Amino acid sequence: MTSSELENEIANAFTVNTQINLHPLQAETLQISPALLELCGLSAEELSREPSLSVPETPADRPLTHYYINSSHNTYLLSRQLVGKSVPESYSHIIHRGGRCVEMDVWPAKKELPEGTFATSIEEEPVITHGYTLSKSIPFRAACEAVNAAITPTMWPILISLECHVPPQGQDDIVRVMKEVFADKLVDRELEGVDDENVSPGQFLGRVLVMVEFYAPPGGDDIEASSSSDSDSDAEGPAPPKPSAISDSLASVGFYCRSMKPTSTNWPTSQFLPPSYPRHILINVSESRLHSHKVDDLWAHALHHLRRVFPKGTRIGSSNMDVVRCWRNGSHVVSVNWQKYDRGAQLNEAMFVGTPGWVIKPPEAPVRGKTRYTLRIAGVSGLTSDEHLYTKVQLFHKDGDKLWESKSVKAGEKGLVWDETVEWKEHWDELAFLRVRVLENEWGKDDRLGIFCARVKYLKEGWHVWRLLDKTGKWNGATLLVEWKAEDAEHFHAMHELGRKMRGVMHSE
Repeated sequence: MTSSELENEIANAFTVNTQINLHPLQAETLQISPALLELCGLSAEELSREPSLSVPETPADRPLTHYYINSSHNTYLLSRQLVGKSVPESYSHIIHRGGRCVEMDVWPAKKELPEGTFATSIEEEPVITHGYTLSKSIPFRAACEAVNAAITPTMWPILISLECHVPPQGQDDIVRVMKEVFADKLVDRELEGVDDENVSPGQFLGRVLVMVEFYAPPGGDDIEASSSSDSDSDAEGPAPPKPSAISDSLASVGFYCRSMKPTSTNWPTSQFLPPSYPRHILINVSESRLHSHKVDDLWAHALHHLRRVFPKGTRIGSSNMDVVRCWRNGSHVVSVNWQKYDRGAQLNEAMFVGTPGWVIKPPEAPVRGKTRYTLRIAGVSGLTSDEHLYTKVQLFHKDGDKLWESKSVKAGEKGLVWDETVEWKEHWDELAFLRVRVLENEWGKDDRLGIFCARVKYLKEGWHVWRLLDKTGKWNGATLLVEWKAEDAEHFHAMHELGRKMRGVMHSE
């Protein structure tokens, strides 16, 4: 199988269709029952004119710490963490899907070279593998080539989270391979003309930034270099040996992203500045070591230092962490296992759909009143089922997640009508997300037949046809007819009272 054939096979297996709700649905392909059209008072043509989502453009001139970055964890793996298959084509697949941070765990080749010598063939060059597991390795060069092939000149920066297990004498081979493959796309030093106090993604379009470990000096803060697979004591396999030092040549490649793994408890209230530390320190921390800290401290720290969060080592089945919780504490790079379409992956898709893979972080504490969220669920079309179906609606909100379920209704050949409404009155939340699932009501675990997940900020108001994805993230033709509103609650209440008084006056006359 050729590389392009393998990439197509990966795309067929793992691509999800979140982006379809960014585009209007062709009226001739819209399957919707007359009962639903009558309920909303619109024709199929009218419902097909507008997309369900509207994503604002992302400015490229803000500091790097003002963005969330679409990130992949263990990019090279196609399946499970311990025994999964690895292929270079996973890298190009992730980038084509909008990923802008990929992970490379680099180890020496099986054939060790004498000290002072350099690799003269690809067999002697470093490899990428999930250390201390049964996962297969791939050539480091092949992974770099896959990344390079996917980059376009206007693409927002690609970050490589490089976990280096190669001793210093072999790290020149890592640098040499990257320079040969990426050429002038690789940012391997401080760039002239770039304001070091205001580095922005727009200055690195079509280029590669590499995260390289930094080791704190003896006697400094209790900080040690990062390791993407570092995790809790119950992580997979035996504890890895202490990482080797970083050579000057590799350190230069990481000028804009020097990563450290915190071990002290006071790191969220510390700043790591020259001359004791490199200019651009990135904090690299596992989810289990992040959430014990105060959210306000974490958010404030993230204004000065980029932060990457990776899953704890016990997630050997490639499940995902609570990505929204990480975004809420200011974390920029939240590493997601793209092999599964679970809740974490669905929310990650909802955050980055229609964007360049970088999203502006919201203000720390926007002052806004309460919002009245109203979702009217008319019914579903295009699902094949003989069972009773119901919808489960979740609002992921800063003041607490909300859950609502519709009644259970017998499915029919021409669709199903619920016509139920759920309302929430909450503070406006820039990081609120809505997930709607259609499930079969049966004994045991209810099958998920359709999923819609979106950032509330992106939802268009009014009547819309939301296209539902199956449990693998593919659209199978199913649609959900809904009416969505997000109104200022105080204004809504005032208008409601005015209407009530006007009706009273009319009746009195």
